[in-house]
Amino acid sequence: MDPKEKMMEAIACFQAAQRVYTEQEYPIPWASTQYYIGALYRYLPKERWNENLPKAIAYWEAASKVQGERAFPSLWVLLHANLGKAYEDLISEDRCANLGKAIACYQAGREIDSTKVDPMLRAMVQTRWGLALNNLGKEYSDRKTGDRNENLQLAIACHDSALKVFSEHDGPAQWASTQVLLGEACSHLPTGDRGKNLRQAIACYEAALRVRNKRDYLIDWITIQNDLGSAYMELPLGDRGENLKQALTCFEAALGAADERKFPLYFAVTQKNMGNAYAVLPFGDPQENRKKAVKCLEDALRGYQVSGCDSEVQQLKQRLVELKSP
Repeated sequence: MDPKEKMMEAIACFQAAQRVYTEQEYPIPWASTQYYIGALYRYLPKERWNENLPKAIAYWEAASKVQGERAFPSLWVLLHANLGKAYEDLISEDRCANLGKAIACYQAGREIDSTKVDPMLRAMVQTRWGLALNNLGKEYSDRKTGDRNENLQLAIACHDSALKVFSEHDGPAQWASTQVLLGEACSHLPTGDRGKNLRQAIACYEAALRVRNKRDYLIDWITIQNDLGSAYMELPLGDRGENLKQALTCFEAALGAADERKFPLYFAVTQKNMGNAYAVLPFGDPQENRKKAVKCLEDALRGYQVSGCDSEVQQLKQRLVELKSP
């Protein structure tokens, strides 16, 4: 008998048991049986994933309605942890709704008395809750429908909540990722105090760099340096020249690590950012600044061509025509 047949046989046995251990007379054994049937459906071979995962969710949802957290707190935390992960993995058009349900499951698991739950299980639910919050925030940030400002405010709220789970010293990798996501959301806010939003973004990127260092996280480090430089470029507060000088410092640092042959796309992005900064630099020789801008954008063009980024290539060609015209 292959594993799938064994699992289907086990499901049949548990379903038969439910005819004896009914929900009305034996709610806790019934709920436990629902949990195990859901677990079996969850881990059936993945060729029928879209069919089996909703079945697992249905069984776990049924089990979660029984008030058994006092009798079996660890089992109930595990139930909600698995139910939340199933919602995260569920394939449907409304990703935000699924993530919202996942977060609600993790929150329910977190509310169970922590003194009666295995610490490792408790930590797992906490981590999943934080990661789900970040995933939901990312979905809101990337959303193409609805009000842009409202979506980004929802994203910021999610990442702020995630920062209550992760800290720089306890979960530094997730904490740094949260800081980056929060910085991106703040930097793109279309309303409110633009200067304040960008200052917050800058603070987030600088915090993330304390963890995402050049040695251990090279690509992340290059990306964050570019994000940080872009935030300084757009900053409307303070001295414009100083802000651009700070931006160029970030871009030059990124360029020192973005080898053109190894990382042509990151090289192109960095050169483009540097070119845009030189093009608007308010100090120095204007003609010399323009030459530097042209050189950077020409280098960026080469990187985008190698990376197959046709839209960026066309935009850069047009920008170079503008810069080279008298």
